[in-house]
Amino acid sequence: MQKPIRTLIALLAVAAIVLSFAACGKTAGTDATDPTATAESVSASDTSAPAGTTAAATPADAARAALSEAIAGARAYYDSIKNDEAFAQIADDLDTRLQRAEALLASSSTTADALTTAASDVAAALSAAKEQADAAGNSAAEDGQNPVMNYVGDYECDRCSITIEADGDTDAKITVHWGSSATEATVWTMSGRFDPDTKRINYSDSTKTVMNFEGEEEKDTVVYENGVGRIQFLDDGKLEWQDEQEIDTVRGMVFESIG
Repeated sequence: MQKPIRTLIALLAVAAIVLSFAACGKTAGTDATDPTATAESVSASDTSAPAGTTAAATPADAARAALSEAIAGARAYYDSIKNDEAFAQIADDLDTRLQRAEALLASSSTTADALTTAASDVAAALSAAKEQADAAGNSAAEDGQNPVMNYVGDYECDRCSITIEADGDTDAKITVHWGSSATEATVWTMSGRFDPDTKRINYSDSTKTVMNFEGEEEKDTVVYENGVGRIQFLDDGKLEWQDEQEIDTVRGMVFESIG
């Protein structure tokens, strides 16, 4: 009777050992060697954007773009007044504000709120500079200075340039030069009264001349006289040339100040 009992106990022990090894093997396979479990784990933890896609813009990105645009607009206006002694202090103040904003824009650690505030400051500085410049221009006009003095200089668009000069107390002289080639150019000359309220020069005496430089002598050919049109100054230091005889030629052209 004792022998069968001992045999039964031995078989039960062996079965327990086998079951223990099986359980260990299953656990090990699940935790370390089961490729399906590993792939699922990686997939669940991978939150990156799919290859070839672009992450959505953050609030900081949008604020940075807005500040960049505000700085560009204010810089263009600054460039249009910086060489005019009448606006020296106005230009210096605007430049100081712009430098601060540009420093914030260049820093990668600037927050979205700081960028937004800086954009508002630049817009306010630009508005103040324009108001001060307009007041200075009106004061100069009241003092007897030709108001077009605030806009004299050279403006350029592609191969065409426009020179604005003061003429007397109220008028302006305009010279347009358009280079066709190394040996030929077209020149328009005209004059008219400058209206400081509309920032416009109307003219009705334009003369168009084609200048040819081939050979030893210059040959000038007058195409027409008494042309009609206008020069319209814009708020950002630019101007548009609108001419009744050259409608198709000058349509959409905007000239930038080059000093």
